[in-house]
Amino acid sequence: MVLAEYLEKVWEVVGRSALAQVLGTSEVRARNGAAGAVEEDARLTALFLWTLQSTDGEAADDASQGEVETPPGEDDEEEEGSSHGKAKGFTLVFDVVRRFAQPLGIDLPKWEGRVIETRKGVVRLLPIAERAKQLFGEDGAHAVAARLEQETTAHDPLQGMLSPDIQPGATPSIRARGRGRGKRASGEISDQSLRAAREATTLDRVHAAMLLQAGGRTNALRALLTAEQERGPDFLRLANALSALYPKGSERAARRSASSMRCSWRSRGDPMLYFAYGSNMDWQQMRGRCSSARFVGVASLRDHRLAFTRRSAKRGCGVADVGPVEGQVVWGAVFEIDDHDIGRLDVAEGYSPGRAKNSYRREERHVFRDGDDKQPLTAAVYFGEPQEAPPLPNQDYKNLILSGARRWGLPEVYIQKLEAIEVAG
Repeated sequence: MVLAEYLEKVWEVVGRSALAQVLGTSEVRARNGAAGAVEEDARLTALFLWTLQSTDGEAADDASQGEVETPPGEDDEEEEGSSHGKAKGFTLVFDVVRRFAQPLGIDLPKWEGRVIETRKGVVRLLPIAERAKQLFGEDGAHAVAARLEQETTAHDPLQGMLSPDIQPGATPSIRARGRGRGKRASGEISDQSLRAAREATTLDRVHAAMLLQAGGRTNALRALLTAEQERGPDFLRLANALSALYPKGSERAARRSASSMRCSWRSRGDPMLYFAYGSNMDWQQMRGRCSSARFVGVASLRDHRLAFTRRSAKRGCGVADVGPVEGQVVWGAVFEIDDHDIGRLDVAEGYSPGRAKNSYRREERHVFRDGDDKQPLTAAVYFGEPQEAPPLPNQDYKNLILSGARRWGLPEVYIQKLEAIEVAG
C-alpha cells in the first residue's frame, strides 16, 4: 500500500471515531462513562461534515451543480438584508441530508436559519463566521466577552447570552422542505420547542469559543473554557470531533481553530508533550526557556517539511517552520514540559491563545516516536504564519538546530539534510 492510500485509511478511521464521539455509540459510552450523544444540532453538523468527507466531495459537487443563484425579488421569504449571490459554506442536496437526518430523529426545519439554510433543494451548512450575529446578537462578541470576563464564577456563563434575538412566546415561520426540489412548506415552532432552541447548545458553545478566539478575546475564552471543564466532557468531545471531521483542504481556518482551541484546553497542572524541530532542539536553549523540560525521545512528523518562512527580529535571520507536504518527513525532539512552563514557551514562540494574530500557533499533531507506526504520540507543534520573502537562516541559528539534532541522535540522513541548509552570507 502506498503512503497516500495508507493516509486515506488512517483519515477514514479518524473520521469514523470522531463521528462516534458525537453520535454516542455504546463503545463511546463505555469509554466516557455516562456520556452519550450530544444535541441534535451537533449531530446534524457532524453527519453533514462526515458525508462530505466520506464521499470525497462528490455529494457537494452534486449540490453545487444544482444550485441556482437567486435573483433579487424572486424569493419573498428571504430575510431582509440577506445576500442574493452564491453564499459561502458546505452544501449537500436536500435528499441526502434528509436521508441521514430522519433515522436519527433530527428535525431539519427546527435548525433552519440557525445551523443550516435550504434553497432550491440544496442545504448549506452555515459557516461559523455567519453565526456570529445569531449567537451574540446586535451587541456582538465584544459585549458578551466583557460579561464573560466579569462572570467567571457562573456555572453556565453563556446561558442567556447566546441566541439573544429569539424571544420567548414568539412563533416565527420556519422554511421547511418537501420532497420536490424548490418546493416550500411553512411550519411553525411551538413555544416548548422555541424555549429549547433558546438554550445554548454544545455546538453553540464551541462556535462561540471559536469566535472569541478569532476575535482575540483571550480572557473571555479562558473563562468559557474553565466553565466548560466544570460543566462536563461534551464541549471537548465535540471540539475534538469537529477538528477531525472538516473535509481535508477546505474550511481550513475552522479546523485550525477547533484544533488550536482543543490544544488550549488542558487541566491545570497537566504536563504537555512538545515536538521541537528547530532551534529548540538545542538543549541549552530549551532548558533556558523551560526549566522543567524533560527529553522523551526523537519522533517524526509525517507529510510535512522543514522550511524557513519567518524573519526573527531578535536573531536578524530566517527561522524554522514546518508546512504540509505529502510524502516528506520532519524529525525532531519530543520534550515533556510542566504546566507552569507552557506559557513561557508560548511567549518565546510569539503565541498567545485567543489572540487574532500570532507569529506561531500551537496545535496538536500526531508524531511517531522513532518513526514507528506503533508508537504514536500526541504533541504540541508550533506552526509559523509565513511572511513574504523571508531571509535565509544564519550560521549561528543553523548550528543550534544541528546541535540538537546530533545530541538527540536524529537519523543520519536527516542530519545530512540539515547540514545542507543554505545560510545567509
